[in-house]
Amino acid sequence: MLVLTLSAATLIRWYIDRGRSGAPFALYYPLVILVAVAFGGRWAVVAGALSSFLSVVLFFDPAFTLRASIPDLVILGLYAFGCTLIAFFGHLLRATMREADENAAALKSINRELHHRSRNVATVVRALLHRARKSQPQSIQLDQFEAQLTALFAANEILKFGMAKSCDLKALAQAVLRPFPIQQIKLLGPAYEVQEQVVTRLAMILHELATNAVKYGALSDEGGQVAITWADKNGLLQIVWQETGGPPVQQPSREGLGSYLLRPGGGLKAAKASYDPEGLTCHMVFAAQ
Repeated sequence: MLVLTLSAATLIRWYIDRGRSGAPFALYYPLVILVAVAFGGRWAVVAGALSSFLSVVLFFDPAFTLRASIPDLVILGLYAFGCTLIAFFGHLLRATMREADENAAALKSINRELHHRSRNVATVVRALLHRARKSQPQSIQLDQFEAQLTALFAANEILKFGMAKSCDLKALAQAVLRPFPIQQIKLLGPAYEVQEQVVTRLAMILHELATNAVKYGALSDEGGQVAITWADKNGLLQIVWQETGGPPVQQPSREGLGSYLLRPGGGLKAAKASYDPEGLTCHMVFAAQ
């Protein structure tokens, strides 16, 4: 492409007057500018060097030689300086255009993700509201609904409302459990990135388990403790919620929101709650990806 455009500019200049009127670089300047913008500064330097060589050979007197007078050399030096400036600013312009394109693509992706995320949030809110309507009395409905919204928005906030594809598990647990007696909760596990499709379900489960622990379990007593441990086993995220030191627990007589949330779905592969006298233990398995 460079050779063709350079040849075209040279032939046009040769056809006009074979360089007799001077200004041998008149058609080469636009060429160097186009090359700088289209291909970058390095190619603009190459175009400048080749056009300089052709000008000396074809349009300087005597033609078809590499000899040039002092005035011709001064003009050649000015042309080289001009080409250098063109190459530099052309490179900056090209980089700016490329950055603008990348930013536009990123904004488009963010807008698409925010739209998707907002639809997901609306779906979860409707599901929570539908579930809360089945609870009695009305005060419990509102408290439960507000608590789950708190967990939901904590999860979305830590994911930057769709701009992040994953978050640190410990940071997520700390954000969700902040309203509870955090000094009685131990978070034990390695650094682990929880994927977006798991975050919402995990946040709501942790919030519901903590709520029940405050009402009936280990967090209802100052001497009680909750240990949350996690590990990656065979490509699956395994989390254990273990309560100790609280009052004896009994298996609930009916299914509540906690049982509903522990059903497989939303990244949760399996879950099992054990109501031992010394405290509730809940084993959960989530998809790693």
